[in-house]
Amino acid sequence: DRAAALSAAHPAADPWAAELRNLLVYVLVRLGRHRDAAEQLRLTGPYVTSFPWDRDTDDPDPLGRFLQVRADVRAHLETGAH
Repeated sequence: DRAAALSAAHPAADPWAAELRNLLVYVLVRLGRHRDAAEQLRLTGPYVTSFPWDRDTDDPDPLGRFLQVRADVRAHLETGAH
């Protein structure tokens, strides 16, 4: 929650906060906090960083991994799950 507060201190689509927000999305998804992850995705805007998405050894494409996680978060929220 402190990381979310730090993220909120930066404007949406701020490239300086992109790595923080990408990492925060990564952690929030792993914690099952999809609604919070969706908010961080919104704030991230067009900025995707290779970290932490390059940490998944099964997927050598960080951008592809990010896009998949984003799609999964959206789908999760559309089904009404939290």
